[in-house]
Amino acid sequence: MQAVILAAGVGSRLDGAEGGLPKGLLEVGGASLLDRQVEQLRALGVERICIVTGYRPELVERRFAGRAEFRHNPFFDRSNNLVSLVLARDWIEEDVVVAYADLLYEPSVLEAALAARGDINLLVDRSAVAPGHALVRMAGHAVQAIGRHIPVERADARFVGLTRLTPRGLGRLRPELERAMRAAHVDQYYTVALTALAERGHPIEAVDVTGQRWCEIDLPEDLDRARRTWS
Repeated sequence: MQAVILAAGVGSRLDGAEGGLPKGLLEVGGASLLDRQVEQLRALGVERICIVTGYRPELVERRFAGRAEFRHNPFFDRSNNLVSLVLARDWIEEDVVVAYADLLYEPSVLEAALAARGDINLLVDRSAVAPGHALVRMAGHAVQAIGRHIPVERADARFVGLTRLTPRGLGRLRPELERAMRAAHVDQYYTVALTALAERGHPIEAVDVTGQRWCEIDLPEDLDRARRTWS
């Protein structure tokens, strides 16, 4: 099992929190978001980890030298994580977990991702549906669409920011990622390619982690709340 952590973004919605550090290096409870993810992955047996950098890559590479490998997204200031995942696709050789860098989660959330058995598995939380986030529309356990464009009233869950892919699943996803790139959708999240796959009839399994503790750090209030509630 491998892991790719998408950490290229500037984190502009955090309004320059912590002196302009990359968002993954923001600290909660004495450890950075990236440190927490890397250590949790390693504790569960995921030894090969690739961090896709963008903004201030030297800080991340210096911090994680010897603990991770790196790919760099030089277009981080005018693209989204679709480009970051495309730049990491050739690094992936086996089953992989793809994670956003700005996540906090308890080990059971990662365990659910590692235990998933579909070729493409999307972690979702039915209790966290809210506007402004990547929402998920489902039929049973099958994902039909993912994205911020989905109205709250039509959403069944929220995307947690973790995806697990087998080599076969990645083989299906790659053409959709590249098709989105050719269509100049570089400002999109990679979930646009997952939605395209679902619309073409490829199965995407929802892995429900409702009730398990996790959060995404998008805004200053998210960071403040995380520092109050996570140790």
